[in-house]
Amino acid sequence: MTEFLAARLAYRLIGLVVASLVFIYIAVIFRRHNLEQTVRHCIILAFIWIFPTMLFGYMDWQHFYRGEANPWIFAKIILGVLLTALFGYGFYLGKRSLHDQPRFRAVAVGCFLVAVAIGFCGGELQYGG
Repeated sequence: MTEFLAARLAYRLIGLVVASLVFIYIAVIFRRHNLEQTVRHCIILAFIWIFPTMLFGYMDWQHFYRGEANPWIFAKIILGVLLTALFGYGFYLGKRSLHDQPRFRAVAVGCFLVAVAIGFCGGELQYGG
């Protein structure tokens, strides 16, 4: 099997991050603040999924790269920890009042940007550049 295990879980994670970004923009543009609760649910589910994704990513690194010290892998590890922290902060902010919280919206955008950076690092790792 030459497929990375973490890639299977990463699709779920990225889907939740993109969904949270879409829902936060719909909530802001159409002033539908009840959708921010949906964003909170997406962030909670992504927070749950990030742990097995990081575990399988570590296992893939050990299996396919034999633990080779590669700067792209270390960048992905650092960005993964940052994404986990953003999910945790989003979960904390979501427990408080959701209405008109620019920090909560900034967390959703930040999660998307970090997920894009992780994807870029993975592409550079897989296909070179």
